[in-house]
Amino acid sequence: MPRIKTPDKLKIIKGTDKKYRMTGTGLSMTVFSKVPPPPSWFTPLARKIYKDVSRELLAKNLLHEVGLTLLVSYCNLIALHLQLEEVMNLEGRMITVKSKEGSYEMASPKHKMSLDALEKARQIAVEYGFTPLSQQRIIHQVTQKDDNDKFFN
Repeated sequence: MPRIKTPDKLKIIKGTDKKYRMTGTGLSMTVFSKVPPPPSWFTPLARKIYKDVSRELLAKNLLHEVGLTLLVSYCNLIALHLQLEEVMNLEGRMITVKSKEGSYEMASPKHKMSLDALEKARQIAVEYGFTPLSQQRIIHQVTQKDDNDKFFN
């Protein structure tokens, strides 16, 4: 099975839009002109993260309808991570487990959940340009493309 072709609009955002690579087809990526409201089921912390990240993405013209679901997932995962960290700071990172042989300490399951949420959020952030470094890479590629166009024309 052949791989799925990258949409033209995504090639433009990444800065890889050369005439020979453009297909004239693909997804139409709607860019938001204002920040859409966060989901009603968000916690207050997730709502704050959503507003902060979406405003930043909007200012850099990187807030697209296609990435909105992942933005929601990212904000939810970061909020989960921060909430679990807050709970562990109060309760501790170790729990005592009692068994027939006695008791022993082990890492709290919340610690693993927190790390998993953070890793998944990091993967989303890097893939979709939520981190400053990945945003800079996209902006640099677009700027470099413009400079190259001036040079070769």
